Order: sequence, then C-alpha cells, then structure tokens
Amino acid sequence: MAFAVNASNKMYILDSGNVGIGTASPGSKLELYGDTSSGGYGVYPALTIRNDNTSGFSAVHFNQSTNQKARIEVSNSGGSMGLYTTSAASGILINSSGNVGIGTTGPSAKLQVVNNSQSTSALTICNEVNGGDGF
Repeated sequence: MAFAVNASNKMYILDSGNVGIGTASPGSKLELYGDTSSGGYGVYPALTIRNDNTSGFSAVHFNQSTNQKARIEVSNSGGSMGLYTTSAASGILINSSGNVGIGTTGPSAKLQVVNNSQSTSALTICNEVNGGDGF
C-alpha cells in the first residue's frame, strides 16, 4: 500500500507490515530514508520525539514483551541524556555541560564514576593484550 502527496508516493506499508517513509522497500518495521549528500540540521532523515512540557522527558524504550531492557531518556528541563539498562535509574548520563556520569545522575566532572557497592571496583583499566591486569 502506498500513500501519495501531489501524485508522488511518500510512504509504503508492505504485506510484511514493514513501513517505509522515503523508501518503497523497508527492511525493518520502520525505515526512514532520505538521499542527502549534505545539508544542515533537519535536512537528513530524522525521527523526532516531541514533548513541550518544560519539566518533562522524552524516551525510547527497548522492551522484551512488557519488560523494559534498556532506554534512552532526554530531560527537557536539564538538557541531559541518559542511557539506562532495565528500569533502574543508574546508567550513563551526559548532562548539558558535557559531563559524563556512570552510576550518578549528577556528574560534576568530565567523567565521574560512582560505585555504591564496596564489593566491586568503581573503575578498572586492563591491558588484556599482554594478559596483565593493568598498564
């Protein structure tokens, strides 16, 4: 099935249920296509999630059945972006200053790692090539 604007096809739904915007042969459940070699912001194919509430969030959830396995979340008020596994609050957060936090929602340095467990290290750097446990 094709949807047209001004006699030009713009969106397709295949028998498989795949939906293509800008393509007649989508290879996944939703494929956005645009053939742009250059251009500024907004010219390339993009998916926009809009929430006009200044204290709200926008998110993409990755679920297995009804169980959330991971999510990407953006805060409208703080301008931060978080990458989380399961539905827990800890993950990787990048705030509007560019600070990165692992295990914290309020990083105060370019990289801040917080570990609330005394049974594991907060940060481990390994040189596996030489079989060692450090540099």
